[in-house]
Amino acid sequence: MGNAAFEVLEDVLGFVLSGRDNGAQPESSSTFVGVKVLDVNDNAPTIDILFLSESGEAEVSEGAGVGEYVARILVSDSDADDLLGVTVTLEGGQGKFALKQTDHFLYALCVDGPLDREETARFELRLRASDQASPLLSTEVTFDLMVTDVNDCPPLFARAAYEVRLAEDVPPGTSVVQVKALDRDTGDNAAVRYSILGLEDPPLLFTVDPASGLISTRGPLDREREAVVRLLVVAEDGGGDGGEQALSSTAMVNVVIEDVNDNEPVFQLQLYNVSIPEHSRIGSCFLQVVATDADGPDFGALRYSLSDGFDWKDLHPPLFHINADTGEVCVSQDIDRDTGQTSHDILVKAVDQGGLSAQTYVHIEVEDVNDHAPVFNPQRYAASVSSHAPPDTEVLTAVATDPDSGRYGRVTYELLPSDLSGLFTLDRDTGTLYLRSTVAHLGEAVVQLSMGARDGGGRPAATPARLTVNVLASAQTPAVFSRSRYSFTVSEDAPPGTSVGAVTAVQPG
Repeated sequence: MGNAAFEVLEDVLGFVLSGRDNGAQPESSSTFVGVKVLDVNDNAPTIDILFLSESGEAEVSEGAGVGEYVARILVSDSDADDLLGVTVTLEGGQGKFALKQTDHFLYALCVDGPLDREETARFELRLRASDQASPLLSTEVTFDLMVTDVNDCPPLFARAAYEVRLAEDVPPGTSVVQVKALDRDTGDNAAVRYSILGLEDPPLLFTVDPASGLISTRGPLDREREAVVRLLVVAEDGGGDGGEQALSSTAMVNVVIEDVNDNEPVFQLQLYNVSIPEHSRIGSCFLQVVATDADGPDFGALRYSLSDGFDWKDLHPPLFHINADTGEVCVSQDIDRDTGQTSHDILVKAVDQGGLSAQTYVHIEVEDVNDHAPVFNPQRYAASVSSHAPPDTEVLTAVATDPDSGRYGRVTYELLPSDLSGLFTLDRDTGTLYLRSTVAHLGEAVVQLSMGARDGGGRPAATPARLTVNVLASAQTPAVFSRSRYSFTVSEDAPPGTSVGAVTAVQPG
């Protein structure tokens, strides 16, 4: 047996056999032997995956549309003629992915349904490549496909509306409430920043920390100016930083400003002037003073009272009282202008529920009513006149007084008719009686007259004055006073002998 030489031509194994004998002159010969190698299924298919993400990692954006390629898959089998018989299947993925064959040995992993990272952030996929020979061989590749985030979720507040209560006297910088919004995205898309819309209305009252959402006061509060402040808080994510559209949401924060007693009552007027008729009905109310308090009902309810002021402390019992709730000033006692004061001044005080107070003054003028008739004092008058006295000679003056004031206190006089009243005339304003004509024809006589009086309200004197005029007959005209009535003034501490005045009489020519 000689040597053999081998050559493998694809699936054919070839070699040459040569033989030689052992003679002195050896003889030899050779021949070519070809052996065809028959393939058996001894190799499983192989799977190579090329992911198409920017990073080359096994990931896909949740914004990827249906049909978009996720990875390219190369399938191979070392056994001859088996590649055409390899089948590739996909398991897992919840129906969101599919395989698409693009060539005999190439496949594409495609998106086959909408993705939502916030719902499912990771899919476990299994690729299986199986040949069709005997024995059947297969290969599995399992991998996790991560879903990357896109900014598709706005921040959401834990509550759509917040309501907090805050005293109006808190200092600037006081914490009010912390709002919180969560974004289901990840990374910068989930970073939330807070702001307040409408900081100009009201101006500078509140601020919010952009990172924490803590709202605090920025300036002084005033419940009387605005009892409820409504803030629209905006939560915006960081999607805009990555070139995407930033998403946002809002929540309403109602800040109820609670009242403190920081306002005193204020009267509408600092001085009230009012007039009431004397003898007004006891209990009748003639004035309502009004004070307001800008605080709320807890502190703004007012109580009224009368305080010592001017002549008030001297009146026992007082002439007036006030309704503590309504501020109505009313009469407590009978008021007689003619025997008492003609005016009164009282001090009204308003006190709120926190003890702050204000006061106002009320000046009350007591109006006169015609409750008095004129009264003559004295009631009887006597005078003498010469029978030679000429007309217009002043005889006497009767006086009636009326304690009323104004027109009710003005008295006018009248001479009541009698047999001889025509000989006289009367000044209606002064009550002075004059001769209308000479009385010489009467000789020695006594004339009885009656004089009435009436005030400006038409009320007559209850009793007329009785006038007696003695007519004196004489050969010589008597002296007469230059005036029928004199009035003098003297100091109360004048010593005896002090001159009070002078009267004069003249002798008619």
